[in-house]
Amino acid sequence: MNKAESAKLTINRFNSLVSCVVHNVRLKSDNALQILKDYDIVLDCSDNVPTRYLVNDAAVLLKKPLVFGSALGFEGQCSVYNCGGGPCYRCIHPKPPKPETIGNCANYGVLGVVPGIIGSIQALEAIKLITGYGSVLSEKLLVFNSKTTQFLTIKLPRKKINCAICGENPQITSLQDYEAFTGCPANDRINIPALVPTEKNISVAEYYSIVSRGERHILLDVRQPHQYAICSLVNAENIPLAQLSETYIQNLKQRINNTQMNHPVYVICRRGIDSQRAVNILTSFGINSINISGGVTEWSKAVDPTFPLY
Repeated sequence: MNKAESAKLTINRFNSLVSCVVHNVRLKSDNALQILKDYDIVLDCSDNVPTRYLVNDAAVLLKKPLVFGSALGFEGQCSVYNCGGGPCYRCIHPKPPKPETIGNCANYGVLGVVPGIIGSIQALEAIKLITGYGSVLSEKLLVFNSKTTQFLTIKLPRKKINCAICGENPQITSLQDYEAFTGCPANDRINIPALVPTEKNISVAEYYSIVSRGERHILLDVRQPHQYAICSLVNAENIPLAQLSETYIQNLKQRINNTQMNHPVYVICRRGIDSQRAVNILTSFGINSINISGGVTEWSKAVDPTFPLY
């Protein structure tokens, strides 16, 4: 179900008198101003860098306070931007981070209660803005560490007079292409690069047929041990990609020669990226190896719906 629709159902279940307007569209540069203009306060609950810049710029152009929240792993953050002469998001982050340094929930996960805690703090900040009661987190960043159950408040720099959008002479006067600006997609979908030739891939359905026929083969699972412990395919051998050493590979070649196994070595990971890297390494040592496309995630979707997703 769409998250906006789900949120409306949940809110109305708690209080049927609350009026909820659902915008069942992707927030983009060509609709953000039109959508946000009718509201007094904007809460950024997004999970990607392009949307953060988009929401910030729209809030600044519309002169609306922005309640920011983020959560990843065991930590969360909250602040209020563009409020009472305080800085906007661009004042603090004038340049986006490099795409390769950005973590997301799909790869790194998040402890389920952390978004709930940060969301509650965002709601509190919004209530204070509406009522005028108390002081909000303008020029401050609240950091929550769930492992120690500690909150840390960091003083943020003041509004920058040379900020590209809220400064004295702004260069940005309209919304941009934020995916191009950040070099990242405005979603948390994982793009699987093609790192091996097409003939070096098989689908999970094809691999399932090999298993069903009882054909002898070796299956390497190159995920980290803690991921392997969560779930694994039958007879999969766990060897993390970083441990795929020359010594291990030479021993693997000896095993293949001793058993006179004609089938290639099949390699699997979580989504089919590290397994491709492993196939390239094995191939460089002369081992006939095949990547199982989509990894255990695709196995759960296409072969065994009871197989755990994480």
